[in-house]
Amino acid sequence: MTRYAPFLTAPTIAALLFVAHLSGLWTLLGSHPFWSASATYLGLAAGLVVVVLIWGKPGWGVLILLFLLTALAFYASTKGKEVFVGSYAENSFAGRIWYFGFIGFIAGLFASLVGLVSAFLPTPRS
Repeated sequence: MTRYAPFLTAPTIAALLFVAHLSGLWTLLGSHPFWSASATYLGLAAGLVVVVLIWGKPGWGVLILLFLLTALAFYASTKGKEVFVGSYAENSFAGRIWYFGFIGFIAGLFASLVGLVSAFLPTPRS
């Protein structure tokens, strides 16, 4: 990864994920239509924190771990939604798992994509 690559790619990836929210992609993936906006904002903020934390640790192991955590968050969100809807909105814990799992999914997706794009950017010559 180049030194400033995450700084350059993070706004672009954030804009793409925000466009995904505006186009309704999050609701197609299982987010609640009313809470998808706040999940997007919180997910992008949490993902930016993760990008800053992994700034000096490039490597494929970190990227694979991020993609696995993103998949785990998506799985938790999907299962939380199934339990919440199956309980006719009585199980509030499952609703929280659904909501926070989707925030984790967006955060992981943001950090994974920033790391992946940054890994393929050419290094500057001095």
